[in-house]
Amino acid sequence: MAARTEAAEPTRPDMTPMIDVVFQLIVFFLVSMKFKTLDELIETPFRAGGPRQHAPEIPPLHVALRAADRSAPVRLVVNGVEFGTVDGSRSGPAWSRFAEHVARVRRSAAELRAPPPRAEIDASPAVASGRVVAALDVLAGAGVTDVRFQGTKPPR
Repeated sequence: MAARTEAAEPTRPDMTPMIDVVFQLIVFFLVSMKFKTLDELIETPFRAGGPRQHAPEIPPLHVALRAADRSAPVRLVVNGVEFGTVDGSRSGPAWSRFAEHVARVRRSAAELRAPPPRAEIDASPAVASGRVVAALDVLAGAGVTDVRFQGTKPPR
């Protein structure tokens, strides 16, 4: 048996079938892909099942607690209307008027089928935190759960 002196040529895999399969997969996914059209992005009354009834939005309750210094009485102002001076016990006439006002706003929102009103508490730096918590308790007791705080910068 004679020995081969020539070097064997390296084998190379044929890439043509693999490239054909990749192109067929690309074409398949492009053809089967569903693009959203502009008509599908816009919600029309017919697509939504009739005209939508938008509930009126109740304006937020701006609750301001103001005091000149720590020893001064704290004034309770809601949407620009002053309710009087308040103490930390939540038992004065201003607190009861405030609770009645918040309950009235909450009831009117429910009658209009609007979402509950939002409240924003803004307290001056001289107001004790107990009075802020008391205002928060009144709001929570009336069913106002979306309460945000507006901060004021402390004096330098």
